[in-house]
Amino acid sequence: MTYEIIFSRRHEDLSIKDEIYHLIDDCYIGGQQFIDAEHLLKHEKESREGYSRRLELTPYINNFASLVDLIVGFLFVREPSRKETDNVKYIIDKATKTKGLTKFMQMVAIRSFLYPGGVLVDSPTFDPATVGSEKQRQNENLNPYCVFYTPFKIRDFAYDENNELSWIILDNSYTDKTNPLIDNITHEIYRLWTTNEFIDFERIGKEIVAGQAVEHGLGEVPFKFCMWRDDDDDFISESLSEDLAYIAKANYNNLSYMPEMLSAGTFKMLAYPSASGEIPDELVSGGTGSLTLLPFDGNLSHKPEFIGSELGDVASYLSVLEYFSIEMLKIVGIDTDEAKQYVKSGVAKKLDFQKVKSYLSSGARMLGELETWIFQTVAKWENNITNASSSYETDFLSEDIDEKLARWTQLAMLPYKELQKTLHKIMVRSVLSSDMTKDELEETIESIDRSPDQIDIGSLINMEDGADA
Repeated sequence: MTYEIIFSRRHEDLSIKDEIYHLIDDCYIGGQQFIDAEHLLKHEKESREGYSRRLELTPYINNFASLVDLIVGFLFVREPSRKETDNVKYIIDKATKTKGLTKFMQMVAIRSFLYPGGVLVDSPTFDPATVGSEKQRQNENLNPYCVFYTPFKIRDFAYDENNELSWIILDNSYTDKTNPLIDNITHEIYRLWTTNEFIDFERIGKEIVAGQAVEHGLGEVPFKFCMWRDDDDDFISESLSEDLAYIAKANYNNLSYMPEMLSAGTFKMLAYPSASGEIPDELVSGGTGSLTLLPFDGNLSHKPEFIGSELGDVASYLSVLEYFSIEMLKIVGIDTDEAKQYVKSGVAKKLDFQKVKSYLSSGARMLGELETWIFQTVAKWENNITNASSSYETDFLSEDIDEKLARWTQLAMLPYKELQKTLHKIMVRSVLSSDMTKDELEETIESIDRSPDQIDIGSLINMEDGADA
């Protein structure tokens, strides 16, 4: 029997949005990942050499990640309310192989803001005959754990008539680097989960080999999609990040013309009138920088002059960058009086706040429902039941948002790495202060200072993807 269909299946809605999801991911991570993806568009009149030079000179100013972190940070200003968690408390302490539940949920909140994803509650396989007690199981780290999957790792899925997940195919491929004396070995593995069992399919050479079916006995697929908003109930979110990413890309491309203008305005071309067409040797050999006197034919109608862009023209580019940054704020329902030619009334401000509050509330409800589901699924893996539940604060104060917005607006529009570091340190303190000891928090802040560029936000969202399954 051939299993090629397992590797060729791809959900049509995810496939259609693959390109924008990759753009969103690049915009958030930024740095070399964004540059290498070549989101810089080549102008039709531009040579390949000119394009390569522009690509090398253009920085990516990551206002996108700053805004996403700002919005998501409001969800963690207060600790979630977790009730009756005694029999699943270990999942709070260690939800994944490396993170507690709160840090895991912070990563989930960011990722689910960006694009649709999902959480799998898996459990290690072990022989019950050799693990005789719950205490022994916990001591040997054989507890259920959570794995987050991005849309890139979710291959295909289907729901039944009761709106319950019937099956899902997840990409659990990984690279084996355990032996430093041999080349890395890539294992391409897709796992099919159904309501009764799971099966691993591995591509080995030109063949696809099916592993042994393993019954899990849960009566459901232990996977839950998580997204801030799903207007048409198709389990593919309508993400604000799509519009934000397109604006970030446009900003990057507009910014790319500014270094060229600065260079042309600094190193202008000298127009030298000459009856014979000859140029003085001192200009050819040494340029104009060291000359105090430049003779020319006074009988000619024009004298030598520099031609090229004026440095004052850069102001127009800065206006464009500021405009797009303000538009990013408007998309999430946040606006500032400083960006207007009129002052907003109290009613108008309240309406703007209600737009962002509504989006935050949907994110908070999603996180609370997801945590409650995690508690219940963990208990099912142990043939148990639980009344554990979780809820996130949905009473967001406009004053809190206004204060952080003002801080973000002041910093994010300025293309200076030190200011971006300052912004990131403020966000780290506001979001993680309740989840770290004082020493851990200070070490994290110091690591931002030591970073040569921007803070490596990937350290916060270094997700436990299919490789951990």
